[in-house]
Amino acid sequence: MKIHHLVCVLSLVLMAGCSGKTEQDVAMDHSVEEMIQWLKPVSQLDELEDTVHDFERCSVAATLSAYLILGGNFEACVSRFDVEPDLTRENVQRLQDAIYIHANRDGEPGIFGSCIPEYSDAGALTGWRWHPDDEYKHVVNALGLNVDRIYSGSDSEPDDKRAAVQRALNSDEQVVFVVGVDEDMDTESFQPMVELGNHYIAVVKVGDQFYALDSYRTEGRSTLVEMNLEQVEDNLMYTPNAIFALTLQ
Repeated sequence: MKIHHLVCVLSLVLMAGCSGKTEQDVAMDHSVEEMIQWLKPVSQLDELEDTVHDFERCSVAATLSAYLILGGNFEACVSRFDVEPDLTRENVQRLQDAIYIHANRDGEPGIFGSCIPEYSDAGALTGWRWHPDDEYKHVVNALGLNVDRIYSGSDSEPDDKRAAVQRALNSDEQVVFVVGVDEDMDTESFQPMVELGNHYIAVVKVGDQFYALDSYRTEGRSTLVEMNLEQVEDNLMYTPNAIFALTLQ
């Protein structure tokens, strides 16, 4: 089945006016904190007439936000798509829509994301591979991102992802996690997956604080969530959630 990305862009508030920088300056020379704040208002639920997949493109929204947080070049990214190169909230939303159309190969709503873990006879993780029908790889490839699927090291404790998450965080590269969750569409809040999930968010650690960017937000609402310890534990460390660790190529 398809995880239905009903809405999912990492929204963050524009800081250009406060910092004196233009939007393009923030993109080309930003800290992680600045870009998170810049993205804060970027909801996938936009009011643009030329986007049509608002309720389906959450995985693309989360992944594009990750790309920008990691320092990705927006102008280089849009060169493959019919989107203006200026970094604006509206153009980010347009690029979300364009990448969704590119990655959606089966014509069904949402981006089908599925991987298969590989364990030894002793139950130790030896690797993972994409499901043959997976569509999410087309999203990360369009953005030129490295991707690693986060799995437990043992098939006897499939929800225990702490060691793999910590390895990603301890690497020399900045990492952003794209996490499959259950989104309550009425309260616009996320919970850990029960079975397949219906939404993706982006999660990034800044200092000692984890932040989530949840694009399923009514236009005008902030997508930035300061995660408490329980949310981190339930959605990232010990969880059934599908988790991808993304770094910039």
